[in-house]
Parts: sequence; C-alpha cells; structure tokens
Amino acid sequence: MYDPELVVPWTIGVEDDGSRRSGLAESVCMELESQGALVEGDTVRIVDRSAVLANGGDFRAASLAHIECASGRNLGV
Repeated sequence: MYDPELVVPWTIGVEDDGSRRSGLAESVCMELESQGALVEGDTVRIVDRSAVLANGGDFRAASLAHIECASGRNLGV
C-alpha cells in the first residue's frame, strides 16, 4: 500500500512466518530507489497481513519491521 499522506507512506503486508523482515524492508527501499519512486524521508513498514485484518487495520500493532530508506536505519517494529 502506498499513501503519501501517511507518516509511513509504504506498507507491505506479508504472512508472518517468524522470520526477520528488516531485510525485506531494505530490499523494498532499494527497489523504490532504483525505480525513481523514493521520496526523501520515506520509510517502509512490513506488517503481518493477518494481524492487520484481525485488529481493525492497526498497522503499527501488526508491524514486523520499519526502515528509514535513506539511512537504512531500523526504526523498530
């Protein structure tokens, strides 16, 4: 999902298999940059899709990874 009006404009939903998802978030940042779609300050959040559906759309509560694209800084879950 992309919404430039949100604090976290890029949100990717996956099924949680217990693995670390920060590498996936970093990969999304790199792909966005290579496609010229990255805006300064953009972050990417990876969320547990099932948890988002179960909790009424609370992406933060379902977060598996959150990366600041420009710096690669892990912003936690």
